[in-house]
Amino acid sequence: MSKLDGNERWKSKFILGEHVEQYNQERQTKPAQPVTNEEIEIALDAILHKHMIEMMEKYIGEVNATVRNKFLQHLLSSALNLLLQNISTHWNEVKRNMRQRNISMKEEESEDFVIYYRIYARGYNERFGMTRDIMRARIGVKLGQYAVQVFRDNK
Repeated sequence: MSKLDGNERWKSKFILGEHVEQYNQERQTKPAQPVTNEEIEIALDAILHKHMIEMMEKYIGEVNATVRNKFLQHLLSSALNLLLQNISTHWNEVKRNMRQRNISMKEEESEDFVIYYRIYARGYNERFGMTRDIMRARIGVKLGQYAVQVFRDNK
């Protein structure tokens, strides 16, 4: 409460009725709705894509360090680079989608085999946990889908 609230002289000079209505409408806050399943799926995609990119970079380094046959090394690293490029493109789309929907997340902690994340969406936050086994399985399925897509597109 300000000093000018009781003073009608200041009220009439500075605030029009339509501005008062607009101000009151903006001040009314809508109750926060929980994070939807679609938003959780988007955050899950971001988590999986981040790990897939790290895995692909690691695999490319291992192929370049261990494979002695230059032809096979070039073939494998080219295939992995195509996969990495495709995954990175899709990850950028997921990040853009998260920005547009005002979704953010951060990794919280790891307990035994569960990794926890905090998802923030529309002013509401939710704790989300995923086991390493489920993460591996989902990454395997997604890598398979990307491999099929890459080799189908590059015939």
